[in-house]
Parts: sequence; C-alpha cells; structure tokens
Amino acid sequence: MPDIFVSYSRKDKPFIQKVVANLTAAGRDVWVDWDDIPPSADWREEIRQGINASDIFLCCVSPHFARSEECSIEVLHAASQHKRFVPILYRELTEPADRDKLHSAVRDHNWVYMRESQDDFATAFQKVLEAMDTDLAHVKMHTRLLVRAGDWEKQNRDESLLLRGKELVEAESWLAQSAAKHPEATPLHADYIVTSRRAALGRARTTLFGVLVALGVSVGLAILSFALYGQAENNRALAASSAATSDANAIIAQNNAATAVFEKQRSSSLVAASQSQLILSNAPDVSLRLALYALQNTPYTTQAERALAEAVQTNRIRLLRQSDQAMYGVAWSPDGERIASGGEDEQVTVWDARTGAVQYVIPDEGGIIYKVAWSPDGMRLAFTNRWC
Repeated sequence: MPDIFVSYSRKDKPFIQKVVANLTAAGRDVWVDWDDIPPSADWREEIRQGINASDIFLCCVSPHFARSEECSIEVLHAASQHKRFVPILYRELTEPADRDKLHSAVRDHNWVYMRESQDDFATAFQKVLEAMDTDLAHVKMHTRLLVRAGDWEKQNRDESLLLRGKELVEAESWLAQSAAKHPEATPLHADYIVTSRRAALGRARTTLFGVLVALGVSVGLAILSFALYGQAENNRALAASSAATSDANAIIAQNNAATAVFEKQRSSSLVAASQSQLILSNAPDVSLRLALYALQNTPYTTQAERALAEAVQTNRIRLLRQSDQAMYGVAWSPDGERIASGGEDEQVTVWDARTGAVQYVIPDEGGIIYKVAWSPDGMRLAFTNRWC
C-alpha cells in the first residue's frame, strides 16, 4: 500500500479527520499533522521529510487551503520532489483569486469531487483509492530511490551509500522508463544512479588491476622456475659421462620446458576466463576484454570460449533506446558525462549520461553501426559499419 502525506488547512480539519479515518480503515499508512503549533525550522524539516518518504501527496482543496501559506510551502516542496498529487475538492473556489493562488501541480490535476452537500462520499473515496493505486510499483520505486538519494546527498555523497549490484541494475531500468511515466524522475534521482554506475565501474577497474598484477606475478614466477630448471638441466648435461646421455638429457629438458610453458599459458587463460565471468554483471565491458585475452592465449580452452560468449551476450544489452531497433555499440566519453551509441537505426546518438536526454545525432548512410569509440580528448567520435 502507498504511504500518503495529507496537506490541509486547519479550518477543514473535521472533514480531513473523516478522510484519514477511512484511509486507515482501508489499510493505508497516512502521514498527517494534527498539531496546531506555530511553524519552526524543525517543524518544517519534519514536514519535508514526511513528504519525501510518502508515495502520494493528498491535498484537500478549499478556499482556506488556497489562502494558506503553510499549505503552499508543502505543495511547492512536493512538486519539487515530483510527487504524485491526488487533489480532492472539499469546498468550491468561488473567488478567481483563490484558484489563481493554487500551484499548477494542484490546479492542473483531475480533482476528485468530495463536496459536502453535493457528492457521495463513498463513491468519491473509491476514486481516491484508484488514483493512488495506479502504477503503484513505479511510484514506490520513485519514493524509495528519492529517500536513498536524499540520505546520500546529506552525507556529503558518501560512496558507501551508493547503489550496487542488482539494486543498481533495477534503478537504471526504472530511470530509463520513468520519462514516460508519472511522477517522473528528479535530477537528484538521475545524479544518484549515474554516480552509482561510475563508482561500480571504478571498482571493476581496481579489480582488473589486481587480476593483472596477479597474472604478472604468476608469469614472473614461471619464468624464474623455468630458468632454474634449465640451469639444473645444463648442470646434469655437463656431468653426464657420455654423449648419448648428454643428448638424452637435452631432449628431456626441452620437452619439460615446453610442457611448463604450455601449462603456464593454459593456467593464465583459465585465470583470465574465471575473472571475466566473475565481474560480468558489474563491468561487462571489462569482462569482455578479459575474455578476449583468455581466448588469445595458447593453448585453446573451453572456459575461455564460454567466458567470451557470455561477455558478448551481456554487452549486447541496451540500456538506452530511442526505438525498438537494436544497439550494438555503446561507449562512455572520457569525462563520463556522455554516452555514444550506434545500431540498426544507422546513426550515432550522443546522450547526456546524467539525464538520459539526447544531445545530438550523427546520421550515417553506410548501414548498421556495430562499434563506436571516443577520442582521448572526448572531442571526436569514430564508428564502423563492420562487425569487428
């Protein structure tokens, strides 16, 4: 059930008490301030927190509501947080000035008429419940992410409060779909989700560096072991008493050395393939590079081939769409502020990484675009119509 914040004039309190009682009986969680106390900084902050944590902003429209300064402050904050508004008309606004005082977030919505002497309360109340429950999953995600983003902002953008793993993937999917839904995402939503993705990519790069260091150490130890082994074989060859024994030892040394190199390269390929699969969900582009490295090592391993197939499949996932046409190439700009994509629409599209808005489009008559890349200074784009 959605959490509901109720905004009303104290002069309409008896009617609101009836509405709240019915909402509570229907199993809804309601945030309402019954205390008639002078406004203060702490009180207003508590009101703002109540609005932020609620899914629905229910307001009781009346002349008293339109003229109330505190109600106007509550409406302004709810509108800035892109909350879902459910206005109910309790008393007609007979004065044009009263209607003009209403914020557009209240004035432009469809009102549920609950006038005391003209409308059936039970019928109108059912309409209120239906308005609240429409696309509820989207509204609840809007509230949950807004609260978390607000905490992150208050804690000086503490990286430990960012989204990770499955939560981050779900948030990115929600953000991509929110443009066509109400309430829409706020700039703070977009900033929080984009920053979370950047942090995840940074952690993936750190992991990759650790993997490469480990591989370097392994290769160094293998070279040292091979050198020591070769020296021992040389010593045994010099100590041999006959040419036949010397030749045999030399052949054995060569075979063992070749086997050692073969096994070490195979081990390197297996390690790279394993790391590719480990970071696949968090850093699919880095995973793809590791899988390619594993497959290019001699000898061939089925693990490397499997890792490359999974990385390629994952990298085909498109998080940004303008149409149903597939995207094949996606690249972040060096400063992390833009995303370039190309695909079946035969054009390169540059997106704002924070808001998901299209900045500009580069048409191409060469056919499907399979890969895009930024120059190191982020001023130019390269793309190809060949699958490579």
